[in-house]
Amino acid sequence: MKNLFKITTFIFLVSFFSCKKEIIEINNSKTIESSLLNTTNIPAINGDRLQFNSWLQYENYIDDLETELDLPSTLDDDSTLFYIEQNDLGGFFSLRQKFNIENGLTTDGQWINENKVFFSEEIDEMFECDYIGDAIEKSILNEHAELQINDTVYIFFSANITLKIHETETSIINLIREVEKCEDIILPIMYDPRVTISSGIYSRGAGGTRAGCSISVDKSVTPGQTILYNYYPSMIAKRLICDPSTASFSFNLSQVKEVDGDRHVGTDVEFLTLNIDWGANGYVQNLMNISSGSNFSYDYIVYGTFYVEITGTFKDIDGNIQTISDGCYIKSFSSRPNQGPCSGLTRFWQDHVENNDWKMSYYYKVSTDKDKGGKILGWSRSWKKSGNGWKQKRKKMETYIQAKFRGAFCSSILETPTRIKNKKRRTVRVRSKRNDEYNYNLTNGNDNYSTHEMVNENLSSSIYATICN
Repeated sequence: MKNLFKITTFIFLVSFFSCKKEIIEINNSKTIESSLLNTTNIPAINGDRLQFNSWLQYENYIDDLETELDLPSTLDDDSTLFYIEQNDLGGFFSLRQKFNIENGLTTDGQWINENKVFFSEEIDEMFECDYIGDAIEKSILNEHAELQINDTVYIFFSANITLKIHETETSIINLIREVEKCEDIILPIMYDPRVTISSGIYSRGAGGTRAGCSISVDKSVTPGQTILYNYYPSMIAKRLICDPSTASFSFNLSQVKEVDGDRHVGTDVEFLTLNIDWGANGYVQNLMNISSGSNFSYDYIVYGTFYVEITGTFKDIDGNIQTISDGCYIKSFSSRPNQGPCSGLTRFWQDHVENNDWKMSYYYKVSTDKDKGGKILGWSRSWKKSGNGWKQKRKKMETYIQAKFRGAFCSSILETPTRIKNKKRRTVRVRSKRNDEYNYNLTNGNDNYSTHEMVNENLSSSIYATICN
């Protein structure tokens, strides 16, 4: 019986220690082996991007990373994520790494640099455009804020603009890589018909009787040579968050000239005449000499669905006058009562508080992204006084986050449960699955907020999310 007990104990100890995560020291920094990752959820490497078979695999992989970082033995999120990027992802260079390197948060070996001294303005400015916020998400995106689902490349351009492009369209993907990503601004390149805009505040449409509203013209210049012209009118609607009864549209025209298969793309087009039929009481706005990408708005005095249509003329790449005919360029807009106010968008806030010895920078984000579901995120980062500046220093932090989501029309009947999480760690995240039955429209007031505290150092503060200000 004693021998049986010894054998059982031995097997248990072997099993226990074989499942423990090995602590590895690299460059005098300790990290933890990522043994809990499910290999079936780990994405493939496609060039410099991570590629998932589906959004489900993406969600499962995030679940695995969250489990990894929630282990009591994980003291440093960045070092653990870096180890995963290096070992499980074959040296993948992530947006998280790029952000940390550019802001001096890590050493050349990619480990947290606790010796570098930062001035207050450097700390405050480094998070101004951190529209991703979550270290886990930044560890999945490449340095260009891209990831791939099946054959579609998703580019997270700003807090409220995600671009979708087929993986074969490398030329336009490379062009977008050269553009600085941060602000919720529609750029001319986004009007390209190969680009799909996914946004809570912008929607793109080209409708009518022809797919893409293209106008093709064949011209033979010399025997055996053919020139093909294609014109792609597009329309982008921007919903004014704090006044959902107002329509705001920008109009653009992309054109492609193809000479024996050699494509020339032009987007800097001027409308010679532009006629906007707002679909309300027969009101038509007649304009002349309007630059492509110009914005126009109209206040609807009743609620309902309206169809905005434009016609007009423009000059093509070679200076020929072309006409946009009736029914080619049309977009629906649904005005609705302002109940709330409500909004369907992503917003983030960051701030700091300090005393003579310590500084705490903190962050709060509420996301209603259609592709990734509803999410709330908060983090707190600690800094220790060093001369005239501050050094990164691990400290016991307490972060509390709360958000409340409502249905598409801000109906209290469809109110979802409040999502709350309190955890004594630097980063707290709570997220729903994609495509839940609610559309994650935010509410104002005291529904959405975060509190941050540096335990035992008399530093605490809160962020209350004010959408319309």
